Amino acid sequence: KPNPENPEVFERFKTTSPDAGLILINDPDGDRLGVMVKTAGGYRLLSGNEVGLLLLYYLITVESENAKEKYVVKSLVSSSLAETICSHYGVEMRNVLVGFRYIASEIEKDESGFLFGFEESGGYLAHSHARDKDGLEAACLMLKAAAHYRNEGRNLVQVLHEIYDTFGYVIDVTFSLNLSLQHCADVMSY
Repeated sequence: KPNPENPEVFERFKTTSPDAGLILINDPDGDRLGVMVKTAGGYRLLSGNEVGLLLLYYLITVESENAKEKYVVKSLVSSSLAETICSHYGVEMRNVLVGFRYIASEIEKDESGFLFGFEESGGYLAHSHARDKDGLEAACLMLKAAAHYRNEGRNLVQVLHEIYDTFGYVIDVTFSLNLSLQHCADVMSY
């Protein structure tokens, strides 16, 4: 089950490339991204929200020259800390229902103003070239961000903690339930 939110998916790369500072994994169709960062205490898997916050922060503070003229879209279940970051930098935040089709609908309204969209499930899109999440583009953007911060002497986990120190801390827990078809049918019958 090649789910990039699953730590076991990263195990092969941790053992074959033990010196890697960053491990990026896309799901089989390349629309989602998982990120694991090597720290002094070992590897740390970032949640979908944490990746979204890091990409958002990088886009606003480093890559975009005119972020105040842009807008960001996230699903309602994604981290509210993104709203705080956008507000601080004067970037419009739009909250939509769960599903990237709702983010795409916002892009359709104003393609030139779109900066970034994300969902806590590991779906990200920067710029307006697509109307769906793009894990390959997100991986490239994460590499650019990691290289930028590494040149400043920081890794992505350190930057994430700087974001928390500046904008507030959040607790982010995602879990998946794997149920048999029979169990699902039993639950649905209630």
